[in-house]
Amino acid sequence: DDFFFFFIVLGDPVATWQRLDLARIKGSLAIDYKIVCTGTGVDVLGHPLEALAWLANQRAQRGRGLAEGAIVMTGSIVQTHWMERGQQAVVTLDGLGEARGHGL
Repeated sequence: DDFFFFFIVLGDPVATWQRLDLARIKGSLAIDYKIVCTGTGVDVLGHPLEALAWLANQRAQRGRGLAEGAIVMTGSIVQTHWMERGQQAVVTLDGLGEARGHGL
C-alpha cells in the first residue's frame, strides 16, 4: 500500500489475476518473519476493483482519465504497520505472490 505517499513495494506481475476472486484474496504482513496482521480483499471498499473504479470515475469527471500503464494502489488488505530501520517486511497475497522490503 502507499497510504502515506512514501514508499511502495511491487511484486512481479501476475498474468492470470483475472481468474482470482479478489474480494476473497487473503493477505498477511510479516515483519522479521512474524505475522503482524492479516486481511482480505473485501477490506478494500468491498472489492479492490471498487477503488480502481472510483478513481477512474473521479478522474474522468475532471477530464483527466488514467494514463496507460499507470500504477494504481487500490488500498491495503492489511493495516498499516510501522517498521524500524532494517526490519524486513513480507506481504503475501494468496494467488498473487509476495513482495519484500526493508525499513528505511
